[in-house]
Amino acid sequence: MNAVKISNLCLGYGKKTVIRDFTIDIQKGQIVSIIGPNGSGKSTVLMSLAKLLNPQKGIVYIGKNNITRMSNKEVSRSVSILLQHNTYPSDISVRDLIYYGRLPHKKWYQSKDEEDQKVIAWVIENTNLQELQNKKINCLSGGERQRVWLAVALAQEPKVLLLDEPTTYLDISHQLELLELVKKLNQKSNMTVVMVLHDLNQAAKYSDRVIVLKKGQIVSDGAPKEILKKELIRKVYNVDSRIYYDEIDGHPIIIPNKNKLEGERI
Repeated sequence: MNAVKISNLCLGYGKKTVIRDFTIDIQKGQIVSIIGPNGSGKSTVLMSLAKLLNPQKGIVYIGKNNITRMSNKEVSRSVSILLQHNTYPSDISVRDLIYYGRLPHKKWYQSKDEEDQKVIAWVIENTNLQELQNKKINCLSGGERQRVWLAVALAQEPKVLLLDEPTTYLDISHQLELLELVKKLNQKSNMTVVMVLHDLNQAAKYSDRVIVLKKGQIVSDGAPKEILKKELIRKVYNVDSRIYYDEIDGHPIIIPNKNKLEGERI
Protein backbone atom coordinates (compact mmCIF):
# COMPACT_ATOMS: atom_id res chain seq x y z
CA MET A 1 0.00 0.00 0.00
CA ASN A 2 1.31 3.43 -0.95
CA ALA A 3 1.69 5.99 1.82
CA VAL A 4 2.80 8.61 -0.72
CA LYS A 5 2.43 8.72 -4.49
CA ILE A 6 3.97 11.52 -6.56
CA SER A 7 3.39 11.81 -10.30
CA ASN A 8 5.24 14.13 -12.72
CA LEU A 9 5.83 16.72 -10.01
CA CYS A 10 7.43 20.04 -10.87
CA LEU A 11 8.25 22.44 -8.05
CA GLY A 12 9.80 25.86 -7.87
CA TYR A 13 9.82 29.38 -6.55
CA GLY A 14 8.35 32.09 -8.74
CA LYS A 15 9.31 31.31 -12.32
CA LYS A 16 12.29 29.17 -11.34
CA THR A 17 11.73 25.40 -11.47
CA VAL A 18 13.77 23.43 -8.93
CA ILE A 19 12.26 19.92 -9.23
CA ARG A 20 11.40 18.48 -12.64
CA ASP A 21 9.14 15.51 -13.43
CA PHE A 22 9.57 13.86 -10.03
CA THR A 23 7.69 10.54 -9.86
CA ILE A 24 7.88 8.08 -6.95
CA ASP A 25 5.74 5.72 -4.87
CA ILE A 26 6.59 5.28 -1.18
CA GLN A 27 5.25 2.19 0.56
CA LYS A 28 3.67 2.35 3.99
CA GLY A 29 6.24 1.77 6.73
CA GLN A 30 9.32 2.55 4.63
CA ILE A 31 12.15 4.78 5.83
CA VAL A 32 13.24 6.77 2.79
CA SER A 33 16.19 9.16 2.69
CA ILE A 34 16.61 11.83 0.02
CA ILE A 35 20.24 12.73 -0.60
CA GLY A 36 22.12 14.89 -3.08
CA PRO A 37 24.31 18.00 -3.34
CA ASN A 38 23.26 21.37 -1.99
CA GLY A 39 20.65 23.00 -4.20
CA SER A 40 19.41 19.74 -5.70
CA GLY A 41 15.86 20.24 -4.37
CA LYS A 42 15.75 17.81 -1.45
CA SER A 43 14.02 20.09 1.05
CA THR A 44 11.74 21.42 -1.68
CA VAL A 45 10.29 17.92 -2.13
CA LEU A 46 9.54 17.68 1.60
CA MET A 47 7.83 21.07 1.57
CA SER A 48 5.46 19.85 -1.14
CA LEU A 49 4.62 16.69 0.85
CA ALA A 50 3.58 18.87 3.79
CA LYS A 51 1.58 21.20 1.51
CA LEU A 52 3.91 24.07 2.35
CA LEU A 53 4.68 24.53 -1.35
CA ASN A 54 2.16 24.14 -4.15
CA PRO A 55 3.28 22.27 -7.29
CA GLN A 56 3.80 23.98 -10.62
CA LYS A 57 2.69 20.71 -12.20
CA GLY A 58 1.90 17.17 -11.12
CA ILE A 59 0.04 15.44 -8.30
CA VAL A 60 0.89 14.42 -4.74
CA TYR A 61 -1.22 11.75 -3.04
CA ILE A 62 -1.12 11.09 0.70
CA GLY A 63 -2.67 7.65 0.89
CA LYS A 64 -5.57 7.88 -1.57
CA ASN A 65 -6.06 11.63 -1.16
CA ASN A 66 -4.91 14.31 -3.58
CA ILE A 67 -3.09 16.75 -1.31
CA THR A 68 -4.35 19.80 -3.20
CA ARG A 69 -7.93 18.82 -2.30
CA MET A 70 -7.13 18.40 1.39
CA SER A 71 -7.45 21.24 3.89
CA ASN A 72 -4.32 22.24 5.79
CA LYS A 73 -5.80 20.67 8.90
CA GLU A 74 -6.49 17.39 7.07
CA VAL A 75 -2.91 17.34 5.81
CA SER A 76 -1.60 17.98 9.34
CA ARG A 77 -3.54 14.97 10.62
CA SER A 78 -1.78 12.75 8.07
CA VAL A 79 1.64 14.37 7.67
CA SER A 80 3.97 16.07 10.14
CA ILE A 81 7.25 17.78 9.34
CA LEU A 82 10.30 18.51 11.46
CA LEU A 83 11.91 21.58 9.91
CA GLN A 84 15.52 22.71 10.23
CA HIS A 85 14.56 25.86 12.12
CA ASN A 86 11.69 26.15 14.59
CA THR A 87 10.40 29.05 16.67
CA TYR A 88 8.81 28.75 20.09
CA PRO A 89 7.79 30.87 23.11
CA SER A 90 10.89 30.93 25.32
CA ASP A 91 8.99 30.34 28.55
CA ILE A 92 6.89 27.35 27.44
CA SER A 93 7.37 23.95 29.04
CA VAL A 94 8.21 20.82 27.06
CA ARG A 95 4.85 19.20 27.84
CA ASP A 96 2.88 22.30 26.81
CA LEU A 97 4.83 22.61 23.57
CA ILE A 98 4.12 18.97 22.71
CA TYR A 99 0.40 19.74 23.07
CA TYR A 100 0.71 22.03 20.03
CA GLY A 101 1.00 18.84 17.99
CA ARG A 102 -2.55 17.94 19.02
CA LEU A 103 -4.10 21.09 17.53
CA PRO A 104 -4.85 19.57 14.09
CA HIS A 105 -7.20 17.17 15.90
CA LYS A 106 -9.04 19.92 17.79
CA LYS A 107 -11.80 22.37 16.95
CA TRP A 108 -11.13 25.96 17.99
CA TYR A 109 -13.41 25.71 21.01
CA GLN A 110 -12.11 22.37 22.30
CA SER A 111 -9.65 22.13 25.18
CA LYS A 112 -7.20 19.39 26.11
CA ASP A 113 -9.01 16.11 26.81
CA GLU A 114 -8.21 12.57 27.95
CA GLU A 115 -7.25 11.41 24.46
CA ASP A 116 -4.75 14.27 24.17
CA GLN A 117 -3.26 13.36 27.54
CA LYS A 118 -2.86 9.72 26.44
CA VAL A 119 -1.12 10.69 23.20
CA ILE A 120 1.17 13.19 24.94
CA ALA A 121 2.10 10.61 27.59
CA TRP A 122 2.89 8.04 24.87
CA VAL A 123 5.01 10.54 22.95
CA ILE A 124 6.94 11.65 26.03
CA GLU A 125 7.68 8.03 26.95
CA ASN A 126 8.76 7.05 23.44
CA THR A 127 11.02 10.07 22.95
CA ASN A 128 12.60 9.64 26.39
CA LEU A 129 11.47 13.05 27.64
CA GLN A 130 10.08 11.99 31.02
CA GLU A 131 12.71 13.88 33.01
CA LEU A 132 12.46 16.97 30.80
CA GLN A 133 8.70 17.32 30.37
CA ASN A 134 8.28 20.11 32.94
CA LYS A 135 11.40 22.06 31.97
CA LYS A 136 11.30 25.24 29.89
CA ILE A 137 12.29 24.66 26.28
CA ASN A 138 14.93 27.42 26.36
CA CYS A 139 16.78 25.56 29.15
CA LEU A 140 17.47 22.50 26.98
CA SER A 141 20.48 21.54 24.89
CA GLY A 142 20.28 21.40 21.11
CA GLY A 143 19.91 17.63 21.10
CA GLU A 144 17.19 17.74 23.73
CA ARG A 145 15.30 20.43 21.81
CA GLN A 146 15.42 18.35 18.65
CA ARG A 147 13.86 15.44 20.54
CA VAL A 148 11.12 17.79 21.75
CA TRP A 149 10.35 18.94 18.20
CA LEU A 150 10.20 15.31 17.11
CA ALA A 151 7.74 14.75 19.96
CA VAL A 152 5.59 17.66 18.74
CA ALA A 153 5.53 16.09 15.26
CA LEU A 154 4.61 12.69 16.69
CA ALA A 155 1.78 14.18 18.76
CA GLN A 156 0.02 14.88 15.47
CA GLU A 157 -0.24 11.08 15.07
CA PRO A 158 0.96 11.28 11.47
CA LYS A 159 0.89 8.49 8.97
CA VAL A 160 3.91 10.11 7.28
CA LEU A 161 6.75 11.78 9.19
CA LEU A 162 8.97 14.22 7.26
CA LEU A 163 12.40 15.16 8.63
CA ASP A 164 14.40 17.97 7.00
CA GLU A 165 18.08 17.48 7.89
CA PRO A 166 17.18 16.39 11.44
CA THR A 167 20.81 15.91 12.54
CA THR A 168 22.01 19.40 11.56
CA TYR A 169 23.78 21.22 14.42
CA LEU A 170 23.84 18.08 16.58
CA ASP A 171 27.00 16.36 17.81
CA ILE A 172 27.56 12.78 16.70
CA SER A 173 26.09 11.29 19.88
CA HIS A 174 22.83 13.22 19.53
CA GLN A 175 22.71 12.52 15.78
CA LEU A 176 22.79 8.78 16.38
CA GLU A 177 20.38 9.05 19.31
CA LEU A 178 17.82 10.83 17.11
CA LEU A 179 18.15 8.45 14.17
CA GLU A 180 17.95 5.38 16.41
CA LEU A 181 14.81 6.86 17.95
CA VAL A 182 13.24 7.43 14.53
CA LYS A 183 14.06 3.85 13.51
CA LYS A 184 12.58 2.47 16.74
CA LEU A 185 9.36 4.46 16.29
CA ASN A 186 9.11 3.32 12.67
CA GLN A 187 9.40 -0.32 13.74
CA LYS A 188 6.94 0.11 16.59
CA SER A 189 4.16 1.94 14.71
CA ASN A 190 4.91 1.17 11.02
CA MET A 191 4.99 4.91 10.38
CA THR A 192 6.36 6.02 7.02
CA VAL A 193 9.43 8.26 7.31
CA VAL A 194 10.87 10.50 4.59
CA MET A 195 13.98 12.41 5.56
CA VAL A 196 16.57 14.64 3.95
CA LEU A 197 20.12 13.78 4.99
CA HIS A 198 23.56 15.04 4.01
CA ASP A 199 25.49 12.24 5.68
CA LEU A 200 25.63 9.35 3.20
CA ASN A 201 26.61 6.84 5.86
CA GLN A 202 23.63 7.74 8.02
CA ALA A 203 21.37 7.41 4.98
CA ALA A 204 22.89 4.01 4.22
CA LYS A 205 22.52 2.72 7.78
CA TYR A 206 19.04 3.97 8.68
CA SER A 207 17.12 3.82 5.38
CA ASP A 208 15.22 1.09 3.60
CA ARG A 209 15.50 3.14 0.45
CA VAL A 210 17.56 6.08 -0.82
CA ILE A 211 16.49 8.57 -3.49
CA VAL A 212 19.40 10.48 -5.04
CA LEU A 213 18.79 13.92 -6.52
CA LYS A 214 20.98 16.12 -8.67
CA LYS A 215 19.85 19.39 -10.24
CA GLY A 216 16.22 18.68 -9.42
CA GLN A 217 16.01 15.23 -10.98
CA ILE A 218 16.22 11.66 -9.70
CA VAL A 219 19.58 10.11 -10.53
CA SER A 220 19.09 6.84 -8.66
CA ASP A 221 16.50 5.20 -6.39
CA GLY A 222 16.74 1.95 -4.47
CA ALA A 223 18.07 0.06 -1.47
CA PRO A 224 21.30 1.60 -0.11
CA LYS A 225 23.37 -1.54 -0.72
CA GLU A 226 22.20 -1.70 -4.33
CA ILE A 227 22.73 1.90 -5.44
CA LEU A 228 25.39 3.54 -3.24
CA LYS A 229 28.37 2.66 -5.42
CA LYS A 230 31.59 4.51 -6.28
CA GLU A 231 30.30 5.36 -9.74
CA LEU A 232 27.17 7.02 -8.35
CA ILE A 233 29.12 9.03 -5.75
CA ARG A 234 31.44 10.21 -8.51
CA LYS A 235 28.56 11.17 -10.79
CA VAL A 236 26.53 13.02 -8.16
CA TYR A 237 29.15 14.59 -5.88
CA ASN A 238 32.15 14.71 -8.21
CA VAL A 239 34.41 13.00 -5.69
CA ASP A 240 36.07 9.62 -5.66
CA SER A 241 35.42 7.25 -2.78
CA ARG A 242 36.07 3.87 -1.24
CA ILE A 243 33.15 1.71 -0.14
CA TYR A 244 33.17 -1.04 2.46
CA TYR A 245 30.31 -3.07 3.88
CA ASP A 246 29.34 -3.37 7.53
CA GLU A 247 30.09 -6.81 8.95
CA ILE A 248 26.85 -6.96 10.94
CA ASP A 249 24.07 -5.80 8.62
CA GLY A 250 25.90 -5.30 5.31
CA HIS A 251 25.05 -1.63 4.78
CA PRO A 252 27.62 0.33 2.74
CA ILE A 253 30.18 2.53 4.49
CA ILE A 254 31.38 5.35 2.22
CA ILE A 255 34.78 7.00 2.64
CA PRO A 256 35.16 9.92 0.21
CA ASN A 257 38.60 10.99 -0.93
CA LYS A 258 39.81 14.44 0.03
CA ASN A 259 40.26 15.85 -3.46
CA LYS A 260 37.80 16.24 -6.29
CA LEU A 261 38.34 14.34 -9.49
CA GLU A 262 41.25 15.22 -11.73
CA GLY A 263 40.63 18.28 -13.90
CA GLU A 264 38.14 19.87 -11.48
CA ARG A 265 38.78 22.94 -9.36
CA ILE A 266 38.97 22.45 -5.61
